[in-house]
Amino acid sequence: MKCYTCGKELKKPPSALKSEKCFCNHKCYSEYKRNMWLKENNPRYNGGEQEFICKYCGKKFTSKPYGDKRIPKYCSISCAAKYRGKEHRGNNHWNYKDGAGRTTLPIRRLGRYEKWRCDILKRDNYKCTNCGSEENLQVHHIKELYLIIQEYKDKHNELNVDEDIFYNVDNGITLCRKCHIKLHKQQKKNG
Repeated sequence: MKCYTCGKELKKPPSALKSEKCFCNHKCYSEYKRNMWLKENNPRYNGGEQEFICKYCGKKFTSKPYGDKRIPKYCSISCAAKYRGKEHRGNNHWNYKDGAGRTTLPIRRLGRYEKWRCDILKRDNYKCTNCGSEENLQVHHIKELYLIIQEYKDKHNELNVDEDIFYNVDNGITLCRKCHIKLHKQQKKNG
């Protein structure tokens, strides 16, 4: 058998030859590997650098495509971050819910809110009002807190977290985590 790279005759017994590509020494093997992984010989080669247009700034840039379907969209990390910052804010964010997160946070951090929560748990005997479970209890707003805050802001133009309207015990029920998730999924489905 001959060396796959240089063509020298190999003096090895057939039992030592494990494949059809055999090499006389490490130098020949490393040369084969170097040539093998150069551009067109490489099984993962996909055309080298190509020209693309940045989705954010519109500039042309060259880059290697990542694979068959993934092509580079941005010329730099800063353009990618700027695009995400611009496009995925407010209404465009996948998890946006009419500004609920930031407006309800000041109220949810207050001791009075915690008292409201405890009063509802006590009223419902520390049991889920839906299935009777006593584990993983949560308090659910019947009318969502962010809606109450929006209505309050429409009337008063400013948020006063001490108003009794935010701590009405009749606006809450005790649910276990599973029932709470089911209820929110139903509400989302119904619109």
